Amino acid sequence: MMFKNFHLSIIVLALIASSTACRAQTDIYTPTFIRTIMKQVADYQLENPTPHHSKSKNFPMGWVPASFYTGVMATWYATSDITYVEAARSWAERNHWRAGPRFRHADDLACGQTYLELYLIDPAQADIKPIRARFDSLMADPK
Repeated sequence: MMFKNFHLSIIVLALIASSTACRAQTDIYTPTFIRTIMKQVADYQLENPTPHHSKSKNFPMGWVPASFYTGVMATWYATSDITYVEAARSWAERNHWRAGPRFRHADDLACGQTYLELYLIDPAQADIKPIRARFDSLMADPK
């Protein structure tokens, strides 16, 4: 009988501990926590850029960096920290606001999302002529 009560006590304590742990984990869903993690990830990657090699198509405006800078812009929207707009603008300027070399390849157009977002934030500091010309050409001749 004593063992039975002991085991029951252990089970009850384990259930209480696990429910407390679950409640503590819900803090990861708060806007403050999410913004903090977004900033930590973006800051780390901006300070420690990872070269990418996508089937020997390694260019700075390809889909891998474009995906990252989409996240950088999301971090700016979430935090209002101008550091992220400046980082994205610097990337766009290094790319001369151009798309990748493959004319119809969506991977090479993904950078346009960040370029256009930067334009919406401050048209005077964005040069969307190259990406707009690419999109206009594609729309004029959709094939």
